[in-house]
Amino acid sequence: MLAGWQGSKHLAFDASGNQIASVGPFCDYPCYAWFNTDGSVAAFNACLMYGGTSVGVSVSDLPGLDTDFFEKDHKIHLLEDDSRVYAAVARDDEFIIGDANGYLRAFDLQGGFRWQHFIGGTITALDLSLDKHRLAVATRAGFLCVLRLDTGRRDPFTIGTASHKEVERLLFWKQEERILRW
Repeated sequence: MLAGWQGSKHLAFDASGNQIASVGPFCDYPCYAWFNTDGSVAAFNACLMYGGTSVGVSVSDLPGLDTDFFEKDHKIHLLEDDSRVYAAVARDDEFIIGDANGYLRAFDLQGGFRWQHFIGGTITALDLSLDKHRLAVATRAGFLCVLRLDTGRRDPFTIGTASHKEVERLLFWKQEERILRW
């Protein structure tokens, strides 16, 4: 289990609830934490305002790890240095994060940039289909987007570097009686 709160370090616990690690954040406040697909890498995001920094640690390196705020350690590697993360998923060897500025960003387990895709609105939730080819993205602005991932062709009507296609957008708008389809 992973935890943290404003003013704390990132904390890791074993299955019995015993704290096994304390990882100093690389931005001001712990904000979000998640694991990769097979559970071998723990990722931690810390934020300040709308920015943030995500770092990764191999789960096998967590027991006994105790670092201070902004302290570099060979067991901790930088994953991404721009986003306040509110949602994340993992697929194969990559992390996909949703941030406070409306961007999806993807990077490999060592922090190598893969792609980014603009949705708009603060991204609050992500869900990946079992086949890993569709991504559902919810935002605080009141819409739900469904993307078809890795189409092989960049969509000229999107902002970003990815080869994804938005296949549906549902708007849950103010006092509208029905869901609006875009």
